[in-house]
Amino acid sequence: MHNETLLEVMKRLKHEPAIIIFDTNPDHPAHYFKTDYIDNIDVYRIYNLVFMIIL
Repeated sequence: MHNETLLEVMKRLKHEPAIIIFDTNPDHPAHYFKTDYIDNIDVYRIYNLVFMIIL
C-alpha cells in the first residue's frame, strides 16, 4: 500500500476510537509502515497478533 493511500484512509475515519486492521509484512525494517506506524507507539496503539497453523 502506498503511503498516500494510507493517509487518505486515515482521513476518512470519523469515529473515535478509529480502528484499522491490517495484514502486513513490511519487506524491510526501514519500510514507512513499520517506522511511521508500527514502531510509533507514542501516537498509535498497536496490537500484534500472530496466528500459527499447526498441522
